[in-house]
This record gives sequence, structure tokens and C-alpha cells, in this order.
Amino acid sequence: MCEVKRILIISEGSPGHESQSKGFVYALKRYVDIEVTIIPGKMILRGCLRPLFRFILSLTGFRLSNFFLRKITMFTDVPDGLEKPDLIISSGGKSVFVARVLATRYKVNYCYIGEYKPYGNHWFDTIITPVISEPSEHIIEVNLLPVFIDECDLKYEKENNLWCMLIGGASRSHNYLREDWIALAKSMNELSSYHSIRWLITTSRRTGEEAESILQQQINPEYISDAVWWSERPQKKLRIFMMRASSIFVTQDSLTMVTEALSMNKPVHMLYPDGMNELPSGFLGEYYKKLINQKYICRQTFSSLRKNDLFSKKSVEFEDNIESAILACFKIWNWES
Repeated sequence: MCEVKRILIISEGSPGHESQSKGFVYALKRYVDIEVTIIPGKMILRGCLRPLFRFILSLTGFRLSNFFLRKITMFTDVPDGLEKPDLIISSGGKSVFVARVLATRYKVNYCYIGEYKPYGNHWFDTIITPVISEPSEHIIEVNLLPVFIDECDLKYEKENNLWCMLIGGASRSHNYLREDWIALAKSMNELSSYHSIRWLITTSRRTGEEAESILQQQINPEYISDAVWWSERPQKKLRIFMMRASSIFVTQDSLTMVTEALSMNKPVHMLYPDGMNELPSGFLGEYYKKLINQKYICRQTFSSLRKNDLFSKKSVEFEDNIESAILACFKIWNWES
């Protein structure tokens, strides 16, 4: 191993984005000894002001005092005694202001994970992304966004009679009706009956009480092995459920849950409401299109789920290329592997 590298993660408070940053750091640990510090840095500017401040910050060469940084973000200060980091990492657009300013201040590389627009790629020293819209030497393509795996969850064995259902909720790209949740519940009931399986179900913060209530009323309790209804009692069992399940089903509104499902290297079925045939626009749609074309994932509507032969289109084993991405980063950062 080389000398210890100090990594500073800037978090915008999103569990999904923080998981991507921590997942990338977890992969780095295979090559270097690491000390990690995580600090909050969510931008709090309203949407209409963000383009103006992106322009201003670019003009200043990404230099900004802590006073002004605290005015536009949730940044307070770096922890007392924090030594100069060797690398700054963040994921999620609302983390970029703090991360870029601190990277400039410390004169260290800034590695961003995910969709970096509307920022120009000159804001970042390296970008880790599964979708490349503008080729550049410092934009590095990965097959799957990194996710953090807690080793404590790896002790659970797969059970063939258990399937896992990960349920998201309304977002900018997805709206759900009562009929959608009824259709999903009906499919789950019919699949349980036909395949003699039981469900491990977890909803999320975005699912909401109304949708959960419909699902609880419509899904036969005999077909549920365990369930987390987030609005009633939040529990972080998602990875445990995925470890125990032989197949994973996930609603396509949640990029994080889709990515975490794929990281398990099990059959993954991505579900969407009836009538919503087109993939979402932008980064999300391009990412999903890539996963579908590579046959890493099967995409089906809530209703067609119970009508199709689930295993007629087998997903292929996922090929993780994160190691080659890390070696490419080392070359840019002038690190020794």
C-alpha cells in the first residue's frame, strides 16, 4: 500500500448520492490506505439564482470566502484539526459549490460522481459517470454508478422462495395514480400464487402514506414474508432484503434503488406504470437505455409483469469496470496504485 490518502466527501444530504461517494471510496480502498471525512455542503439557493452564482463563481476562479459560502450553502466550516485532503469527492448537483470551492482552496483534485450538468465539465478534475455526452479525457465511463455496501449486510444467504420488491414514488419524471398501485399489487399477488414465492417489500421516503395504504390493502398478507412501510416505521432493510432474495423488482423512478439492485448481480426487473412507455428524458433515460441494451435489466409495466414469462428474457451477469475507472483516475491525479 502507498501512503495514507485523506479523502473529503461533501454531502448534500441525499442518501443515494452519499452512497455513490462512499461506494467509490470503498473501491479506492483496494488500492490505497484511506482516511475519510464527510461534511455537509448542500446548496440552498433557489433555482432561479443558481445560474447567476455559477457564472459568478466561474469568474472568481472558484474562490469564495467561508462567509459567502455559508450564505448560499449548508456548509458551516471544516472540522477542527482537519488536515489538507488529498482528494475531494461529491455526488449530486447541490454539493458542487462547496466541493469546488474547497478543492480550489486546498489545490487538490475534485472527483464528481454522476450527472454533472448543468455545470460545465471544467468544474471538475475527474467525472465518474455511466453516460458520456461529451467525450473528454477526464470524464471516465463506468457501467454502473458506485454504491456503498455495508459488509455487515453480506452475511445473509439467498433464499429461492423469496423475491424482493423495491418501491419508490412520485418524482419529477414519474407520477403515479391509484390505479397504478392497484395494478402492481395485483401482479404481485398473481406472481406469488403462480411461482410459490413470498415478497420482501420496502417502500421509500417518496412512496407516501396513500400509496402504502393502497398496497397494504391490495397485497395478500400471506404473500408477504417481511415489509418495510416507510411512512409508518422507517427501517433500512433494503440491502438485507436484496441479499436474501433470488430476484429483485424495482420501480424505475429511483435511480439509486435501480443501481443498488444491479450491484447484487441477481436478475433485476425494472417496473413502470402502464401507459408510460417512453423512458425518462435526459441522463436517467440514457442510463436506463444503456442498461437495457446491455441486457443487465428487464423492463416491464406493472400489469405486463403478471402476463409475461419473467424468465424468457434473462438478464446477463453484470460486468463491473470500476477498477479500470479507478486506474484511469490515478493517472489523472498522479497517484501510485
